[in-house]
Amino acid sequence: MEITIFEKYKNSCKRFIQHRREEFQKSIPGQRFRNRYLRRRQKRTHNSPVKRFFFILIGLLIVLLGMLLWFIPGPGWLTIFIGAVIIARESLLVARFLDWLELKLMKTADKYFM
Repeated sequence: MEITIFEKYKNSCKRFIQHRREEFQKSIPGQRFRNRYLRRRQKRTHNSPVKRFFFILIGLLIVLLGMLLWFIPGPGWLTIFIGAVIIARESLLVARFLDWLELKLMKTADKYFM
């Protein structure tokens, strides 16, 4: 049976997502986003300011979309979080904020749900 290009792409995406999820689960809570940022900085062979600008721009647009979704039915907070994660890929300040937020949310969840 012949594997189509779509199936190869689908399998490649599954492996990529599984690898990222495992990497995320192995990292220490409160340091996940900062460590991801630092790993990306070390892997870069060249820093393209244009590429960095576009990732930050895409993240900001997604955050703005999430803010719009606050006022109409939809997943506003989730959309804002996804945009922030994209920005954290390029900004240490946002990565640190997400680590701080993760710890605060875990502490709040333990307080009220455990």
